[in-house]
Amino acid sequence: MKKNSVLLLMLILAVFGLVLSIYLVQHHYTLSEEPAFCDMSSTVSCSLVNQSSYAELFHVPVAFYGVLWFLLFIAILFFVYRKKELAKKVLVLWTGSGFLFVLYLLYAEYKVGALCPWCTLVHIDIFVLLALTLYLYRKKV
Repeated sequence: MKKNSVLLLMLILAVFGLVLSIYLVQHHYTLSEEPAFCDMSSTVSCSLVNQSSYAELFHVPVAFYGVLWFLLFIAILFFVYRKKELAKKVLVLWTGSGFLFVLYLLYAEYKVGALCPWCTLVHIDIFVLLALTLYLYRKKV
């Protein structure tokens, strides 16, 4: 794959993750008004996960950190596009940190005993972005 194709795919995935994260922040604040349409059972429920003690970190919805993560990811991606070699290293560190946070969130879902489908899409998105970042870094494209 060519560098620009990989970067475009990464941008599309980052925007997708950003949109999902924004939805999850909105859902966090409107939770008491209406249940999420992804509440399928007691073990597959966005609302159950979003109401848990793990849904906030320092009194801020975890999904808001996702919004910030994707915005900064897009900014770093711009510098990679501009052929800044240091930006590739920063991107590896940034996606690595995002993946580590996803591992924490998976642990939180395990502790809650429920899985949030939209959160899972974000987790997969970050994993794919990490894989693409490592591909860019190792292939020197």
